[in-house]
Amino acid sequence: MTKKLGFFLAYFFLPGFARTLMCSAIRALSKVLYHCIYLVLYNIPQLLQKNSRIVTTLCLPHNIQRRLGPTVTHQMPEQTIIKVPLKDGSGEVTYSMRGLKEDEVDIWTKFCASVFSYKESPPPASYFGRHYYNDPHRSATLIRVMFYRCEDGTEKIVASVRVFLRQISIGGGESVYGGGIGEVCTDMKHRRRGLSKLLLQEAIRIMIEKNFQVSLLHAAPAFFPVYESSGYEGTISHWSKVKINPTILFQTGIANVALRLAAFPADTECLMEIHQQFSEKSYCGTIIRSKEYWNNYLSQELENSLWVLTAKADTNAIIAWMSIRSRGESQYQLREFGCHKQAVGRSEGLSFAKCFGSLLRQIIQDFTGKEATDSFNLHLPTTILEMLRIRDVDDTDGATFIDWASEIAANDQGWMYRTLPSSGGVDNMPQITEKQFPHLIWPSDSF
Repeated sequence: MTKKLGFFLAYFFLPGFARTLMCSAIRALSKVLYHCIYLVLYNIPQLLQKNSRIVTTLCLPHNIQRRLGPTVTHQMPEQTIIKVPLKDGSGEVTYSMRGLKEDEVDIWTKFCASVFSYKESPPPASYFGRHYYNDPHRSATLIRVMFYRCEDGTEKIVASVRVFLRQISIGGGESVYGGGIGEVCTDMKHRRRGLSKLLLQEAIRIMIEKNFQVSLLHAAPAFFPVYESSGYEGTISHWSKVKINPTILFQTGIANVALRLAAFPADTECLMEIHQQFSEKSYCGTIIRSKEYWNNYLSQELENSLWVLTAKADTNAIIAWMSIRSRGESQYQLREFGCHKQAVGRSEGLSFAKCFGSLLRQIIQDFTGKEATDSFNLHLPTTILEMLRIRDVDDTDGATFIDWASEIAANDQGWMYRTLPSSGGVDNMPQITEKQFPHLIWPSDSF
C-alpha cells in the first residue's frame, strides 16, 4: 500500500511533460505485452498440430502484420509430416511436405521431366529449369513438394506444386496480385493418394498468408472437379480458328516499313508501353509485365521468334509485333501480339490488317523457309479476329487473306480462378469477364 501511495504522490508532483512521457511509456509497454500474448496464443494451435508441423515462419494476424511489416522467414522451409493410409489397409505411407531449398531445384526439374516423359513431345528438365531460373519473381520455397524416404534412407521427390508470383490485369488499368499454380505432378507409384490435393491446399494457405488477392491455374476438363472442390471457378477465353489463304497473304505488303527480330533490352521499353495499352488495359487475366520480366523471362521464351514491324525511317519505332507457334501440321497458334493503335491510325496506307498480315507472312516464311503454297489454320483470340474484320483505309474487306467462311469457335475454358481473403472486394474473373473485359492470357505467359 505504501509503495502504491508513493508512486501516486511521485506521479502527482512530476512536471506535466514528465507525466505525459510516463503515460506514453506505459501505453507502449502494454501494447508490446498485448502483441506478445496474442502472438503466442495465435501460434499455439499450430505448435500442437497432430501432424507435427515444424513452424519456421511466425504466423501473425493480418492486422498485426500491417503494423509490424513483413513476417521473417528462416532459411529452413517449414515442414509437415503426412501419413497416408494405403487403400488395401496394409498400413500407411509417411511423406514430408515442405518448400524446396535453392540447391534442390535442379533435382526437382529432373523429377518434373520424368513425370511428363509420357507425352508425345516430352519437355526436358531444361524446360522447367528455364521457367524457374529466368523468372525474376522466383522463390524456391514456393515450390511445394512431397518427399518420400526410401529404404536406403535417402529422400526423393514424389509430388510437386509450384506457386508463380504474378501481377494480373482486371482491365481498365487495374490489377491484382496473384499466385499461379503450375508444375502439378505426381510420381506414378504415388498417385491416387491425395498428394496433389494436399500440396494445393498448402499452396493456398501460403498465398493467403502472403496476402495474395487471387490464385489462378490452367487445367484440362478432366481435372475441373478437383479444382472446383478447392474453390476455383472456370472462365472462358474466347479464341477462334480460321483458314489462311497463302496466295493472298504473300501479296500483303506495306511501303515504308521494316521487319526484324526483337532485340532485348533495346526494345523492352517500347514493347512494354504498347503491351500496356493494347493488352493490359483491354483484357482481364493478362499478365502485367515488368521490365525484368521482359528482359529475363520473355526474351528467352520468345528467343528468335518475336518479330517486330517498324517504320523504315526509324527501325526503333515499333508499330506491331508477333510470335506464333506450331501446333501440328498446318496448324499455328498466335502466341504473342501487340499493336500501337495510334501509330497505325496516323500512318497513311497502314492498317491493322496489313500490319498483322505482313508479320504473319514473314513468320510463316521463317518457319517453312519458303513462301507457303498450301492453306493453313491459325488459332487466335476472337477479339483480334474482330479487329481484322474491320475494313481498312482502302475500303477493302479487312484481312482478305482470311477465309472467313472457315471461322469456327475454339475457346479455351481451362483457366480457373479462386478469390482469396485479401482480395479487397475484387470480383472474381468470371464476373469481370461477364461485365466488361474479355479474358486473355497470352500463351507466352502460361505456366
